[in-house]
Amino acid sequence: MILTLKFPTGNTTTDENGIEVPEMKEKSFATPFISSRKLKNSFAVQKKMNNPNLDEETLLDEMADYIVDLYGKQFTRDELLDGISPKEILLTTNKCIQEIIGGLNEAAKELNPNV
Repeated sequence: MILTLKFPTGNTTTDENGIEVPEMKEKSFATPFISSRKLKNSFAVQKKMNNPNLDEETLLDEMADYIVDLYGKQFTRDELLDGISPKEILLTTNKCIQEIIGGLNEAAKELNPNV
């Protein structure tokens, strides 16, 4: 799985409205080996995402930590939160969970094709 984050370059640029904004560069990251522990963590985060009693700030931290761990700590929680949009963090977390759990479901079908 590939994830692209935006990082400030330290320079500024002018946007389409003539406003000076920080210049950003994109950097892409690939997930390293996906262990069975990552599968276990995926189930735990999925459960937390479905928990209506968990406050939004805690859930956001849980999702960010999950992604940072899944990508082998190639970036920090703060770099993730600063480099991805709110919509993207939710979509990315869900996509990662679905790909990992989906891989388990495919393996189960290979073992028992009659189910």
